Amino acid sequence: MEVCVDNLESAINAEKGGAMKLELCSTNNDGGLTPSLGLLRIIKKNVNIPVIVMIRPRTGDYIYSDEEIEIMSEDIKIYKEHGADGFVFGIVTPEGKVDVKNCSKLIEQAGNLPVTFSRAFDIIKEPLERMEEIISLGFERILTSGLQETACQGIPLLKQLMEASKDRIVVMPGAVHFFIMEVCVDNLESAVNAELGGAMRLELCSALNDGGLTPSIGFLKIVKKKVKIPVFVMIRPRPGDFIYSDDEIEIMSEDIKILKECGADGFVFGITTSEGEVDIKNCSKLMKLARSHPVTYHRAFDGVKDPLKSMEEIISLGFQRILTSGLQGSAIQGASLLRQLIESSRGRIIIMPGAGINPENLHIILKVT
Repeated sequence: MEVCVDNLESAINAEKGGAMKLELCSTNNDGGLTPSLGLLRIIKKNVNIPVIVMIRPRTGDYIYSDEEIEIMSEDIKIYKEHGADGFVFGIVTPEGKVDVKNCSKLIEQAGNLPVTFSRAFDIIKEPLERMEEIISLGFERILTSGLQETACQGIPLLKQLMEASKDRIVVMPGAVHFFIMEVCVDNLESAVNAELGGAMRLELCSALNDGGLTPSIGFLKIVKKKVKIPVFVMIRPRPGDFIYSDDEIEIMSEDIKILKECGADGFVFGITTSEGEVDIKNCSKLMKLARSHPVTYHRAFDGVKDPLKSMEEIISLGFQRILTSGLQGSAIQGASLLRQLIESSRGRIIIMPGAGINPENLHIILKVT
């Protein structure tokens, strides 16, 4: 999975979420432009996955003047010297063809680094013929939505391109919804299958039929040996409500300390008061023990009285995510509140829809939220 990012936080989060490669640009909202050299250098210090740099001097069409080609050529030269792992660009002629001359010039400047033909491809004429030109130029990949607004709409042409390419070039669907799939598991087989099926993170628990409880240390250790994706551990000492006694809080504290030492990549828990509010005191205590590990406030959230107020408290406590079905039995039923929470959060916390999500309703939840 390759993710397009335009800031450091997004780059780090993309890697944590399972991205295998970054496409770095500035102003993602305008389709992306050449990023600053400083941004590339800082991101290279903070991530361990390849960073492919977009080369695009301005917004608008992909028909460039000689001066703009010179700028692009110079950028490739400089960014190559500063650690770029590849480049993304596209140049077309006013007739809607690939600008073979100028593309060739930039590919030569890129040297042995891999190069992707950008979504400039989506404005060309006769895509199958153009793909042949792109292959002959030495591009390794084409980023395209199949000449449509989104990849979902362009599936017929994408399929045609993939078949016609005969593996001579990678056709990458562009303009797709990016989401991270986290799967809750309570046995080893499910954990292994979840990773094979595309999960980017596991939520590890026992007794899933009871809503999930704290798993054993042995279970965590074996799962960590068998999978490569991050494993977040549920901290929940018993089924039922999320109002815990002092003794139960002590058990949860001890579990966090031990599971952290045994390789847990993060934790999932939630504590509420008898009044239906976030238990700030006890959540704060557990957050201090988790320290540098990311923590998700789980579906205890679905029992709070004032979700927007509770979200603000959870943000202030330092949680990175909230797992919620929008205070309803399923995420599809709670989609309107999920959207409210996402809008109100303004990117300060990740709202993760949970409960009853399946391939049939996923697109509806994505659209509504």
